[in-house]
Amino acid sequence: MTLDFIAHRYGKLPSEVLKFGDTADIQCANLAVQYENYLHKKADDESKGVKQTAHSQEELLNMIKQVKNKGSKSEISSKDK
Repeated sequence: MTLDFIAHRYGKLPSEVLKFGDTADIQCANLAVQYENYLHKKADDESKGVKQTAHSQEELLNMIKQVKNKGSKSEISSKDK
């Protein structure tokens, strides 16, 4: 991630980003690019007829629990399922 990339993305001069920017700006720009890439891939897959697989509600809840546990790789107890 370069200073120029962030400045270009947000329409600022590199000197403004250097003076006023912080790591949150880098994280937001990175996340935005990843999301744009996801949307482009999704649209490309749909145009090619590739079926998207959806996560089950249980899988999504387990993902949320992992994030809440700060990404710990430990097994989720059977009572939480």
